[in-house]
Amino acid sequence: MELTRNPELARACRLVVDATGVGLRVVDMLRAADPGCALAPVRITGGQSAHFDGKVWHVPKLELLARLQTLLETKRLRILRGMRESGTLVRELMHVQSARRPSGALKIGAQGADGHDDLTLAVALAVWAARLPTAGEQPRRLSV
Repeated sequence: MELTRNPELARACRLVVDATGVGLRVVDMLRAADPGCALAPVRITGGQSAHFDGKVWHVPKLELLARLQTLLETKRLRILRGMRESGTLVRELMHVQSARRPSGALKIGAQGADGHDDLTLAVALAVWAARLPTAGEQPRRLSV
């Protein structure tokens, strides 16, 4: 909370929170703690398009990862080598894959030894949220 309460941000920031699973309880705790900035809860889904239900954004994992991939491929987003977790982030990015389940559903996420994609999704959420409406604008459908 120290970062979000920095006087330079003066309530002009947005905290994006993964509200998937038990994440809504975390969102409630953050709201109660008044982080000093707007909260943008996001439930990661297997759906087709992002939408806002009045409380939570519902965003397909595919949309999050596609936007991240596009920005990395076009070099509009780069990973700083000296960053503390850059190696972990690159490893996670290298293990994100998609596969069809026997049911026909698409599974997207980390494959491989450790199966983690936490940093990848955190960066993808930040990239996605950068396109959200600013204060006073109405939430709208967003596309990749």
